[in-house]
Amino acid sequence: MTAFDADGLPDVVLLQIFRLLKFSDLCKVGRVCRRWYGLSRSQALWTCVDASAPEISSVQMDRLASVLTDSVRWLYVSSFLHCGLFLSPGALRDLRAHCPYLSTLVIKSALLTTLDDFAPVTVGDLPPTLKTLSLRHSFFQVDQFFSLLAIRNLSILDLSFCWCVSDQDIPFVTQLPNLRELYLEYCEDIRDTGVALVEGVSETPMKISDEISIKIQSSQICHNPHPCFKSSILPKHPPKSPDQATSKGSSKLIHM
Repeated sequence: MTAFDADGLPDVVLLQIFRLLKFSDLCKVGRVCRRWYGLSRSQALWTCVDASAPEISSVQMDRLASVLTDSVRWLYVSSFLHCGLFLSPGALRDLRAHCPYLSTLVIKSALLTTLDDFAPVTVGDLPPTLKTLSLRHSFFQVDQFFSLLAIRNLSILDLSFCWCVSDQDIPFVTQLPNLRELYLEYCEDIRDTGVALVEGVSETPMKISDEISIKIQSSQICHNPHPCFKSSILPKHPPKSPDQATSKGSSKLIHM
């Protein structure tokens, strides 16, 4: 059997192959050689970043935020509620600085507050370009998290499975000037009063994607038509391996 020579493939072909990989695997192929590292960091592969499986810690989130590029439009991360504050000031600064065009941010099962009287994270700390924000299964103080309405473009907000949200929190959410869709699936403390508050904000009857809409049903808000990449994080610097893929480097990749 003839040995396969990956070095014979042009960059455009390797990019197409890398495009099919999960995010964790994309990070691994960058360790094979300098050429593969450079290709794995191509902005074309970093439009949609799905680092939700497995879950990541706040330290890993810091590292991820530090290597993101301005090509990222969609970011999906998942954490553990018991692991402490998920978004550090450094991670928030990096998100705003490195992702100036981020339009969709999905944060799942994250602790976004502390026991102090002030909220360390508010919606104003997130990139101002956000149009879709999902905080499913997360915990935060609604009145403080939405105290700064800096994200004026936010039109879709998903607070499903957030048991911290109640009827009295609805006014803080509906202050968002361009909010068009609000998801409150399995928010057990949202009752008829909360629904009435949402309906009362709209001057016309509720219409999907027209005036502010509330959906209490089983549905996902973020459907991405493009393949997304999952987990792990690329090193900040190229590996010290050769410029070309070697048999040693390839065998190392197989055992990762």
